[in-house]
Amino acid sequence: MRRISIINFLNHRTKLMIGVVGGVFSGLAGIGGGTVMVPLMVQYIGMRQVTAHGTSLAIVVLTALASASGYSRSMSIDWALVISIAIPSLLLAPSGAKVASKLDNLALRRCFAAFLLVVAVLLFLVANPESLLIMPWNGKLLIAILIGLLGGFLSGLLGIGGGVFVVPAAVFLLSQTQRDAQVIALTVMIPTSISGTIAHWRLGNVEWHSALWIAVLSVPAGFISGYVAGAVVPDQYLRYGFIVVLVYFSSRMFGFSTRKR
Repeated sequence: MRRISIINFLNHRTKLMIGVVGGVFSGLAGIGGGTVMVPLMVQYIGMRQVTAHGTSLAIVVLTALASASGYSRSMSIDWALVISIAIPSLLLAPSGAKVASKLDNLALRRCFAAFLLVVAVLLFLVANPESLLIMPWNGKLLIAILIGLLGGFLSGLLGIGGGVFVVPAAVFLLSQTQRDAQVIALTVMIPTSISGTIAHWRLGNVEWHSALWIAVLSVPAGFISGYVAGAVVPDQYLRYGFIVVLVYFSSRMFGFSTRKR
C-alpha cells in the first residue's frame, strides 16, 4: 500500500511540474503550452499520443486564458482579428480531432514533429517576417478567416490549441509583431481548445484527472510568464525563444521510442 502511495505522489508531482513548464512556455511563446505538454505527458506519464493531445487541449483552455490575461495587463488585443480567426477555427477543430483518432501513434508523432520543424525554419530564415506582406484591412480579414480554418483543424489534430500555426501565420500573413501575434494566438485558442476538447472527450481521448493536476500550476505560471512577455521581454527575443522551443520539441518527438508503454 505504501509503495502505491509513493508512486501516486511521484506521478502527481510529475504532473505539477509539467504544468509549470507548460504555463511558462504558454506565456513566453504564445502557444498555449500544448507543444511542450504533449511530449512530456507521453514520455513521463505514459499516455497514448492521441490521449495526450485531447488532455492537452483541456489544459490549454485554462492556460491560454491565464497567459492572455497576463499579456493584456500591458498591451491591447486586436479583437477584430481574433474573432475572424476564432469563429472558423471553432468549426474545424472537431474535424481535426476525428482525423487524429483514425491515425496510429507513430504517424501522429511524425506529423506533429514535422510541422513544428517547418515553422521554426521559416521564422529563422526570414529577418523581418512581419513586413513581407502588406495589404488593406479587408484582405487581412479574409486571410484571418483562412488562418482560422486551418488552425482549427490543426488544433484538433495535434492537440496544441493551434498556436504554433497561428503565431507564425499572423506574423507572416497579417503583418503582426511577434508579441502581437502571440497574444492573438492565445486569445484565439481559448474557444478553439474548448471545441477541440469536447470533440476529444466524446472520443474518449481526455484524462480529466491528469488535466486538473497539470492545470493547478500551469494557470499561475501562464499568467506570470504572459505578463513578463508582454511588458518586459523584447520582441526579437520572443521570436528566438519561439524558434528554440519548436526545434527542440520537434527533435524530441522524432526521437521518441515507438514501443507501446
